[in-house]
This record gives sequence, structure tokens and C-alpha cells, in this order.
Amino acid sequence: MLAALLAATSPSTVVQVRTPAIKRRLHPTLARVGVHDDCFLAGTDDYGTFTGDDATWLASSPILVGGETCDVSARSAWPNARAEMARYHWTYLNPSFDTDVLTSWGSGGLAEAGRRLGYRIRLVKAVLPTTVKAGAKVTATITLVNDGYAAPAQNRPVRLVVGSKIVSVPADLRTWVPGRQVTLEATFTAVQGAYSLSLPDPAAGLAGRPEYAIQLANPRVWNAAKGWNSLGRSLTVK
Repeated sequence: MLAALLAATSPSTVVQVRTPAIKRRLHPTLARVGVHDDCFLAGTDDYGTFTGDDATWLASSPILVGGETCDVSARSAWPNARAEMARYHWTYLNPSFDTDVLTSWGSGGLAEAGRRLGYRIRLVKAVLPTTVKAGAKVTATITLVNDGYAAPAQNRPVRLVVGSKIVSVPADLRTWVPGRQVTLEATFTAVQGAYSLSLPDPAAGLAGRPEYAIQLANPRVWNAAKGWNSLGRSLTVK
């Protein structure tokens, strides 16, 4: 069944299996095969999800992980739930089940989980020239950090927008693991206008839709009409 799903879907589509053991047996190195934990935090081993050294292996494997809780246990309270979602780099969680587990986390825990599941990219600083001569070369440096539980599961374009100019920035978002600061650098011929950072969806049919672009976690930077993040500076060309 897994072979049929992989053959019938795009190479960029992630397919998940129920346990790390299945993943390790069938496709241990294929990044697009992830793990769906159907009983997160239940019992001592997520009700059969983990055997042997599966837990240690999963913690060090940069694959897509998600699923749902299913039973209250000694491990299901919020402090441990938060630690395990971070350890196993969770991207999504069923918000409707198990309600006893989820409500035990309280409003604060649920809010934090909602913020940190998957990636949460935050602007740390941006070094952006503001005044240059016409025809000059300009270098912009942008530092970001991922405050979420996981790196993005798919790569996507990174673009610095300056006025009417769009500058492609080389980067692989799949390497933006939690807690790691990433520095982007772009050099271009000066053009007048405001600086913005654009992280559109990689699919051609969705790239132009703002709601599919990544919104930085910083307040008051998001341009919902264009799907860009303002960097708070403008470049003046003299």
C-alpha cells in the first residue's frame, strides 16, 4: 500500500506510516515518508508506537511527525506533552481528540501548542542599507530563528522584495530546525523601495496566493494582501 501511495503522488507529497518501526523497515532514508503517532502520550510507549530504540531514532530523524492523543496517562500532562512535542518535532495535532488529554493542558498549554506546532519563523534582525548611489551594489543580511517544534516539511522559495525588484535568496527551509539561527544574504543592484521578505508556497498553483505564504511570527510585519513580511526599512537611491 505504501509503495502504491508513493507512486501515485508527487515526490514532494509526504506520506506517513503508523510507527517508526514501519518507517525504518520500509524506507529508513526517504524524507517524504513520515510518522503518524495515533496514540501520543498514552501508556509508556504511545500504545505500541515505540519499540526498542524507536523513540531515540525518531528524535534524531528530521521527518514529518504528527497525530493525535488518545488516552490520559502519567505522561499526558502539559509539561511532558510540551517536552515530547519538541523532542519529536511535531508539526500537527488533532485538535478534537482526545478531549480529556487536551483540556488537561489548560488554555495556556493549548495556546502554546497552537503557536509552536510545526515551524514558527521569527525575524531576529535585518541589516539593510537605506541610502546608496544609483547603480551601486547592495547587500542585505537577514537573521531568522525557528521558535516552533519542527522545521518546514517542504522547501519553498525565499525572496527579498525591494520596491519593484525581487531577489531570489538561496536557502533550504527544511534545514531551519528549531532554535537554529539562519542568516540570509542577498546582493543586488540598488533600486528604490521598501524591503520585504517573501516565502511563497512552492506549488505553482499556490505561489501567488498570499494565504499560503509563510507569515513571520513578529507583530505588525505581515502584508496579508501580498503575502509579504515587511522588514521595516526602505532603500533610497540617489
